[in-house]
Amino acid sequence: MGLRDVWRHEALDFTKWLEENIDVLNEATDLQLSGVEREQAVGAFSVDLIAEDQDGRPVVIENQLEQSRPPW
Repeated sequence: MGLRDVWRHEALDFTKWLEENIDVLNEATDLQLSGVEREQAVGAFSVDLIAEDQDGRPVVIENQLEQSRPPW
């Protein structure tokens, strides 16, 4: 089973799942992220998730299910 079989749409499915299951990312990275918010503006861009670490510092999470393709 591939990632796209579980999460068909990266932003609508995977990002939402990750927001709701931040404890899985916390365990995998040994971080304690909280206050997770989806699709937040950062300058001219929008990030998938933004959270706060145990020291109150912002953490930007950009997820990607597949390899990026060059624009050319």
